Amino acid sequence: MRALFALLLAFALTARANPDHLEERINLARSAPPEIAADALLKIAAGAPRDDRKALIEEAFQLGSLASQAYPDIAIAGTPPDTRPIYRSHASRLGLDALTLRSRAVAAMLETDRDRARMMFQTIPPPPAAKPECKDSLVPDFDAYYQLATRIAQTAFTARERREQEDFAFLLNLVRSASSELAWAPLAQAVVAMQPASGQAELLVATLASRLEQISSGDRLFSHHAGAMRDALDALIAFSRGRGIGVQGLVQSFATYLRAHQRGERCSDSPEAAALLEWYNNELRGDAPPVEAVRPAGIGKPEVEAYFESAEALRFAAAARQLRFDGQGRVLTLAQRQSPEWKRAFTDFLKDFAGWTTSGEKNEITDFHQKAILLEALFELAPPGPERDKLASAAVRHLSNATIQRQIAGEWMWHARAFLQAARTAPEVRALLAAYRESGHIALYLIAVLEPEAN
Repeated sequence: MRALFALLLAFALTARANPDHLEERINLARSAPPEIAADALLKIAAGAPRDDRKALIEEAFQLGSLASQAYPDIAIAGTPPDTRPIYRSHASRLGLDALTLRSRAVAAMLETDRDRARMMFQTIPPPPAAKPECKDSLVPDFDAYYQLATRIAQTAFTARERREQEDFAFLLNLVRSASSELAWAPLAQAVVAMQPASGQAELLVATLASRLEQISSGDRLFSHHAGAMRDALDALIAFSRGRGIGVQGLVQSFATYLRAHQRGERCSDSPEAAALLEWYNNELRGDAPPVEAVRPAGIGKPEVEAYFESAEALRFAAAARQLRFDGQGRVLTLAQRQSPEWKRAFTDFLKDFAGWTTSGEKNEITDFHQKAILLEALFELAPPGPERDKLASAAVRHLSNATIQRQIAGEWMWHARAFLQAARTAPEVRALLAAYRESGHIALYLIAVLEPEAN
């Protein structure tokens, strides 16, 4: 391991000597975990000569399929902070999952080769028919995939292909496979955005109505996507009326969807569906019977993995709070944080922190997140000078020594960027980026040379 690290460090130093050399950056990216490598190659491709761009996008597309996370996850409302679901959700915003990375690659290829982009899209496995349970605090997010599908339908077909209705067939096939709110809402919006011809529009609307009656994803998705479903249905109804397409069947299908949910089990922490029911009963149903509200007993709450539960973690969290707040819970002033007493307490904390082992924690992931959370919180408030420099060094060590980086690459990357966001001024950001660049760690080096803050 020491020999490998020394080799990578030497490679990083070589690349650093030629920061604008395309091949050096490409080779360095290939040494990173798959999702970080794919992300880096897509960024490199954006500024690469046209001859190299297509090959880089293709490579990123293939690497994206190896990402440790299959698709993005979003934490449901009310998920407590400092829990694993929250950090999974944070990490999902970076788009380092397989579905989003491959969608990003296809989107990039659309600018270079539309035919190849369509072929690549067809090889992406369709998002699964997700049905999260009440015990789940995360729900999937397939928006990037369906936004890409909309863009392909609108831009990736030639005039001849449009005359032959290939764009319509492409979208119709997707609509026919919609099996949950995750697909139905964005595809309804896609139909509106595409503005198909009258005959095509009628068939697409009828198919969406039929698929709506088949959705039974459970209360978790129903509650999370209630707003998106209303917005999509509202837009689809307005579009249909504008084209002279009758909407009675669509409204009836929505009533069937609502009744199926009312008969199903509810998660005890889910919000009531009163607003959606009221909208249907008061504005949509016309002469049809109303959908009656049913309130069955709740069947469970999410099982959340919380942080800072071990005695050691609680001790460090308490010590970090004393460095941030006074006895009345007020944030310490800059003058207080520059006092000799505070600096001594801060130095003692970092010394103690360096000896914090994983022995009392649930697993390495818990240990990694807890330490990163505390370092980020202190980094935001540490005054400029030696104390802030020490925190930056501690942050780089923590990120560099994380043996679970490949296991949770997205979450690792989120913390690496969170430290940059905690830096208050442009000089501090540049100093931290320099520390990333000098670390000898492949992924940190890539952040330093490819992130927007670095340019």
